[in-house]
Amino acid sequence: MTLPSKRFAVIAGLLLFAFAALMGVQASLIPAPIMQDALGPRLMPAALCGLLLILAMGYTQAAWQDRCPDVANDEDDAPLPGSLVRCAWLIGGLLVLLAAIPYVGIGGAATVAFLLFARAFNSRNPLQDLIVGVLFTLAVWALFDKLLGVQLGPFIKLF
Repeated sequence: MTLPSKRFAVIAGLLLFAFAALMGVQASLIPAPIMQDALGPRLMPAALCGLLLILAMGYTQAAWQDRCPDVANDEDDAPLPGSLVRCAWLIGGLLVLLAAIPYVGIGGAATVAFLLFARAFNSRNPLQDLIVGVLFTLAVWALFDKLLGVQLGPFIKLF
């Protein structure tokens, strides 16, 4: 098992810090809402920036102490065989999702994409994947469309 060098891991941690700093600058450029709203458009980017800073600190500290947090070359965590075919299933799922939403609605497109994603992860039970895909897509659609008021369009377009 070949582990990355300490220097490479520390550089990766410092790059995470740089990315978090860039995120912080970009989040600070988002205009504040006109009304005195506590939950403005800066909240989520700022929270993600803070989370990334915490992760960068932990990663860099572990790398500095030579605990090698990277397992890219670990034999136990090696990629599954057939990675090109799996990537093709994933990309196909994304393309179906993007192309089919205007024609069949978000529910139908996301369900088909879910089937293709499951196939990419070696699922051999399409009926179970279809049921789980419909239920998961319906739950996410209901959360956004009905509870949060984010209009996603109809769940399924029939005509």
